[in-house]
Amino acid sequence: MSRRAALVLAALWALAVAGSLAARPAWPIDETRYLSVGWEMWQRGDLVVPHLNGTPYSDKPPLLFWLMQAGWSVFGVNEWWPRLVPSLFALGSLFLMARLARQLWPDRKDVAAAAPFALLGCFFWSFFSTVLLFDMLLAFFALLAISGVVRASREGGPAGWPLVSLGIGLGILAKGPAILVPVVPVAFLAPWWSGGSVRPARWYPRVLASVAGGISIGLAWAIPAALAGGRDYGDAILWGQTAGRVARAFAHRRPWGWYLPFLPVLAFPPPPDILAAVGPALSEDGRAKAGDETYGRRDQRDPHGCAHD
Repeated sequence: MSRRAALVLAALWALAVAGSLAARPAWPIDETRYLSVGWEMWQRGDLVVPHLNGTPYSDKPPLLFWLMQAGWSVFGVNEWWPRLVPSLFALGSLFLMARLARQLWPDRKDVAAAAPFALLGCFFWSFFSTVLLFDMLLAFFALLAISGVVRASREGGPAGWPLVSLGIGLGILAKGPAILVPVVPVAFLAPWWSGGSVRPARWYPRVLASVAGGISIGLAWAIPAALAGGRDYGDAILWGQTAGRVARAFAHRRPWGWYLPFLPVLAFPPPPDILAAVGPALSEDGRAKAGDETYGRRDQRDPHGCAHD
């Protein structure tokens, strides 16, 4: 991504985030709940077991709450920092999207330039990137891990696999084993989408090793937390948030008809003609081509600015 595109992207992100922080307070129930958990962690000084109203809080892993503590230790306790954290990960996801597009289409710089703007232009993405939830952290680490998968498939050898383990591990600390849903299918289907550059006999052991490495990062917190939080808390984070979520999937289930009005909004990207113009305008190749065309037209004029017949 060119510097110009990066600056435009960051400016649009900053405008959305500043507007959200200035226009509204923290929303109940989710945002105020997570602020309360972060505040209790700050008050208790317990970074291992999150609490809510004095009771161990097992619904979410601790990474977001750790980041709240880190910011509060620098800026003091405030509301704006916790609300800014997911937005920072949303911004990082936009740049990871550009990186992933560049990895997949190395000869199409316009695609890499347009991809993050397509994501930013989706209404749901822009909206939730300013909300104090765990989803932006999950999206960032999923893109990081998938970028590692693509790099490993392109370069071979050990390159990329540390990113896969890191993305999975931090994704587990961000929102539990849900990180495996977007990452593992991409990794296991690589022999089909990589164009024959992957050898299954070598590929799948590395996939399993990287997934195991990521899970071990999550367990480095979960096991001490289970021991410190008591039996019920340990059962909740080790089983209730893993096997329990699979067995009782769709905890916020609604009838299919409930989702239908949201589909047009969910799939509301920028118009294709805008993306077609944005990509070349913001990519280096596109600007160079435009410059060549401009100078080519000037060459057809005489020194007085008159066009030749």
